[in-house]
Amino acid sequence: MLQTLHRAMRRNVPVYGMNFGSVGFLMNVFSEDTLAERLSVAQATRIYPLSMTVLSTSGVTQTALALNEVSLFRSTYQAAKIEIVVDGETRLDELICDGVLLSTPAGSTAYNLSAHGPILPIDAPCWR
Repeated sequence: MLQTLHRAMRRNVPVYGMNFGSVGFLMNVFSEDTLAERLSVAQATRIYPLSMTVLSTSGVTQTALALNEVSLFRSTYQAAKIEIVVDGETRLDELICDGVLLSTPAGSTAYNLSAHGPILPIDAPCWR
């Protein structure tokens, strides 16, 4: 599903995800019988991907979009020094750690459920 959403973002087309497996967070129930009817009454939900820009110690800048989360892990034996800025606002001046994970409302579902925590609504205004 995540691969499909990444491809659809570039085309700006809607996606109607259906659960074919055992766990389908935020997915619709699979049923071919009523698909046309369910598509006609489906309510659109916007998902706001995270844009991550990283400046490495060697001066290289990389940018990527994420639908579930952005994660950054150290690549040496030393701890990483990380500044976290969301929407131009510094959230953490300096975090010295092995890595960091910043989750979207869509990505928070699985992480928070596995930790017995709350689930954010998909349209939670956390990053806007």
